[in-house]
Amino acid sequence: MFLSILIPTYNCDCVSLCSFLSEQIAIDAIDAEVIVMDDASTDVEIVERNRSINDLAYCRFVESKENKGIAKNRNYLADVAKGEYLLFLDADVYPVSSNFIKKYIDNKADDGVLCGGLTFRLDGPVKMSPLRYLYGMKFEVKQPQFISLNFFLPASVFHKVRFNESFSKYGHEDTQFGADLQNAGYKVLKIDNPVYHDNGDTSEHFINKTRVAIDNLVEHKDLLLPTSRLLQLYEKLRKFPIGWLMKIPFRHFRSWMEKNLLSDSPSLFIYNVYRLSYLYCKYAEYEG
Repeated sequence: MFLSILIPTYNCDCVSLCSFLSEQIAIDAIDAEVIVMDDASTDVEIVERNRSINDLAYCRFVESKENKGIAKNRNYLADVAKGEYLLFLDADVYPVSSNFIKKYIDNKADDGVLCGGLTFRLDGPVKMSPLRYLYGMKFEVKQPQFISLNFFLPASVFHKVRFNESFSKYGHEDTQFGADLQNAGYKVLKIDNPVYHDNGDTSEHFINKTRVAIDNLVEHKDLLLPTSRLLQLYEKLRKFPIGWLMKIPFRHFRSWMEKNLLSDSPSLFIYNVYRLSYLYCKYAEYEG
């Protein structure tokens, strides 16, 4: 079998990740390629560093002239890949196991998708913000839903499902892809083959991305309602006459909540109230 390892990137240095993958391909004598697709990054220094990926064995770095968005970028990577199997990795991850690639190959299935999972580390190459680390350890490490930062599948399966390209902005394209896989009858199997998610977002950046993801949630609410617990909670609460009160925290206490979330001791309770209240406000704006 031939494996294509596919890495979409945007303003993220993934030279270290590709060096690891290149070494493991050589050590385990795997027939493979590594393709990194840069989605029109704006950080010139990072792009220049990533160009050195072309000097690594089995690896190539491709640059897009226009920003496609994460869904189109992943689909494009699959289209140019030569492999019978595809391994998708986010650019800001790093495998935990020294036999990471081989473990996927040894567990491959012709009609299933393997998800290796993720974990976090405080001593990694980037400093994680308190809020990002707290949220990741509490919710993402044990995430029951499909997560696209580390998954392996036959190319034939991917091309029957593909990422929904209407998700042009950040957030929830992986949730929809996971749902589409299961609706098409493919099994999504969890295996113990995690990556470190070395996310360098500041708390402020993470909060901004949270709002963008909720914007995307509202825009695709009909598609995402069956899988989004946040949308499902909103639908339950909005049936109550006083449900409109949930707009108050974001409209009147936004600054206070954000002060807590940007601190060294953020509250996940406040973060969840912030998300739900912003969702209420966004829905009101969306529905006019």
